Amino acid sequence: ALLHLKYVEKTKQNEKYFITVNITDSIAYVGQQLVLDYKLYTIYDVRSIKFLTQSDYDGFYKETLTSGKQGYQKEVLNGKEYYSKSIQKIALFPQQTGTYNIPAQSVEIGIATGRSGGFFFSSQLAKERLMARGITIQVKETPSTDEVSTGAVGRYSMQTSLEKKTITTDEAITVYMQVVGNGDNKTVTAPLWDLPPGLEMYDPNVIEDETFKNENQISHRKTF
Repeated sequence: ALLHLKYVEKTKQNEKYFITVNITDSIAYVGQQLVLDYKLYTIYDVRSIKFLTQSDYDGFYKETLTSGKQGYQKEVLNGKEYYSKSIQKIALFPQQTGTYNIPAQSVEIGIATGRSGGFFFSSQLAKERLMARGITIQVKETPSTDEVSTGAVGRYSMQTSLEKKTITTDEAITVYMQVVGNGDNKTVTAPLWDLPPGLEMYDPNVIEDETFKNENQISHRKTF
């Protein structure tokens, strides 16, 4: 009976602070951006958060998007109100095919106890250790397509522009192709053109390659 009571008490404690782990896709393609989000839910005043273990994310190119510095938000989960925030959000770009297991992560949190110390009031921290579950990601080869492709996987748009539309036979037309998206920018190549007879095309040059990062994803712009 005593063991049973301890188990119930521990279960109730876990309902008061825990970490969820979410991935945008568990099945992905090489070069596709995946966002891995470790999110803390708590009813207590958590003052410190520290990852005690950290995966190497083998098989992926990794960029950290957030590291838990933003504030808490109120959120209702399973009918109960919590304070929540992303304590670590990571963009992962698969580099090769295969099945990858990202292990569970150990996280230490410091909960303010509200006890006073000395002349000034200072909250002492009660340290608690949480486990963020592991996940499995399956990476597949990018499927072939008959459409014009830039070699990237993700959400993309392309714009083209011309300096001039009328030329003589001894002049060249310069076409600018701007590709914007959220895949791995290293895989983006200039789209192939099906030229009409009488025109010759030189190899495109990259004149702009910029990357932008916010708290939700990494995006890039490449101009040929």
